[in-house]
Amino acid sequence: VSSHDTTGDNTISGSINLDNNVTLSAFSGGRIIISGAITDGQGAGTYGVAINATGTVRLSGSSANSGQSTWTVQAGTLELSKTDGTDAISSAGITIQSGGTLKNLVANQINNSGGVTISSGGVYDLNGFSETISALSLAGTGSGSNGALINSSATAATLTLGANSTLASASSIGGTGNI
Repeated sequence: VSSHDTTGDNTISGSINLDNNVTLSAFSGGRIIISGAITDGQGAGTYGVAINATGTVRLSGSSANSGQSTWTVQAGTLELSKTDGTDAISSAGITIQSGGTLKNLVANQINNSGGVTISSGGVYDLNGFSETISALSLAGTGSGSNGALINSSATAATLTLGANSTLASASSIGGTGNI
C-alpha cells in the first residue's frame, strides 16, 4: 500500500486482513492513516508488515491490531495513535531499522508482551508518553547520534521493561525530556 501524495493525508478506515506480507509507504510530506484493525488473515502463515517510506504511516482508531504478524520500520516514521491502551503493535513486537523511526502519539500502544528491537540508526521516540513492553533490545546511537531511545517532548515519559532487555555497546538514550 503506498501513497504518492506529498502534501496530505490518505486514510484507510476499513480492516486489513493479512494473507501475505505487506509494505506500507508514503512519500516525503505525505501520510497514510490506517484507522481500522490490521489482523492475521485466514491463511496458514504469519506475515510481516513493513514500513518503508520517506513520509509517515500512522496507526489510529479504537480497534486493536492483533495476530502474530511481525512489524518492521525499515525507513520513514511509524506513528502510534490508537486509543490509549489499544494495541497498535501486537505481542509479536516491532523492529526499527536504520533510517526508521517509531513515535508514540498516545500512551500504551504496544502489547505488554511485545518487545522493541532498535537497530543502529533506528529511533524510538516516546514523545512524552508511557509504554510497557516485555523486552527492549537497543543497539546503537540512533539517527545523528541523538539517541536510539528518545523523548522529544518536554513531558516526562516512562518506559517499563520486562526482564529480557539488553543494551549493546555504544547504545544511547537521549532527547529533550526525561525518560
